[in-house]
Amino acid sequence: MDPTLSNCLSDMTTRLAIIAATPAADHLAEVQAYLGHCFTLDTARRAGLNDADALVLQDHLAQSAPSIEMAWSAFDVDGGEALRVWMQQELTGNDWITICHRRSNIEAFNDLYADLVPIDKLIDTEELDDDIRAKAELEAMPNPDRTPSDLPESHWWWALT
Repeated sequence: MDPTLSNCLSDMTTRLAIIAATPAADHLAEVQAYLGHCFTLDTARRAGLNDADALVLQDHLAQSAPSIEMAWSAFDVDGGEALRVWMQQELTGNDWITICHRRSNIEAFNDLYADLVPIDKLIDTEELDDDIRAKAELEAMPNPDRTPSDLPESHWWWALT
């Protein structure tokens, strides 16, 4: 298996065990790291995995889905809600790029688990997207040099100005 994917899956397993053990606790760092790994995996999946790596990824997702479902509130609070709260501050420097990265991480998480967990156990993005659009009207600071290439159209927030 590709070492990057292997490391992502290993770290995801460790972090998910921590989150699932105490889903009501503050797991911001674990959730953010897990979501970041989801973006890495989703990017690799869209670029095309070999058959063996695709099977390992699908196995990991299927095995982790029950824990995701059990700990969904931690992902919703420390993923989506944490981003909504953080966006209430005045943006500086590369904050807009951080918002876009975090939203792409959430999109990747939802995409990867869409067929494996009930829709109400994914991160709710409706209000988050409204907040991103409103924030963009006032403070969007796109940086083409820091925008990932080959993003799908569903990652529309990168194009806001």
